[in-house]
Amino acid sequence: MDIIDCHFHIIGARDLQPDKAFAPPPFTVDRYLQLTDRMADVDRWSRVVGGVVVGGSSQTREETLVEALEELELEARSRGFAREEGRNFVGVITGTTDLGADRVLELDAKGIRGIRFNLFKGQEIAVGDLENLARKVHDLAGWTTEVYFDVSSRPEVAELLPELPAVAIDHLGMSEQGIDRVAELAAEGVRVKATGFGRLDFPVADALERIHAANPRALMFGTDLPGTHAARRFDRSDVDVILDVLGEWEMPRVMRDNALAFHKFD
Repeated sequence: MDIIDCHFHIIGARDLQPDKAFAPPPFTVDRYLQLTDRMADVDRWSRVVGGVVVGGSSQTREETLVEALEELELEARSRGFAREEGRNFVGVITGTTDLGADRVLELDAKGIRGIRFNLFKGQEIAVGDLENLARKVHDLAGWTTEVYFDVSSRPEVAELLPELPAVAIDHLGMSEQGIDRVAELAAEGVRVKATGFGRLDFPVADALERIHAANPRALMFGTDLPGTHAARRFDRSDVDVILDVLGEWEMPRVMRDNALAFHKFD
C-alpha cells in the first residue's frame, strides 16, 4: 500500500549553525529515499509516495525545505507515482511572529503548507502569539499548525489546541502522563502524529489504541527520519506496532488517508 510519511526532516549542510552546541549531520533527500526504499523492500505497507518535510530546531533556512521539495517532486515523477493533481510532498516551517502575509503566500507557491512550534526544544512564543499566527496562516493560505511539546507539562497550550483550525500534536504528545489528555484532544478534532517512537519511554501500543478509539481520523504515520536526538531511529518494527494494534483494516487511515485529509497537498 502507498503511504504518506507525515513527518521527516531534510538537513542541508548550509543549515548548520557554528554557534550551536549541537548541530546534526546533513540528511539529504538521497539518503531519505535510500532508507525508505529499504522499507518498500519488506512488504506492501511501506512504499512511500509522498509526505511532509518538517523544519527542525537546528535549521534557519526555509530554502532548504523548498529545495528538498523540488527534489522530491522530481523523484515522484521519475518513479511514476506523481499525483494527477497537486503535490506529493509539502513542507512545514518553524512558526515565528515575523512571518508576514507576503512571505506566507510566496512560500505557499513553493510547496510550504504549514507552521510548527517546537516548544519541547525551547522555542519561546506566547500562547496568544501562537494562536494568532496559527489563525493567520490558515486564513491566508489554508496552512496547518503543528505543536511539538510535552502535553502533560503545558496545559495552557493543550487547552488552546481544539480552538485552532487544522492543528496536530507531534510524537503522541511525548509523555505517558499526557496520554489521557491527548486522547481527549483527539476526540475534539486535534490530529496526532504517530511518529518518533524511538523518542518515547512509555508503551506506544496503548497510546495508539486509546487515541485511535477516541477518533479514527486522528493518527497520522511518519518516520521522523533521521531521528536526531532520538534514542533510536525509526525502524520497520514501528509499522508492525501500528499494524498489531489497529489491524489491517485501519492501516490505510493511519498510513495514508488521515494525512491526505489533514495536509494541503493541492
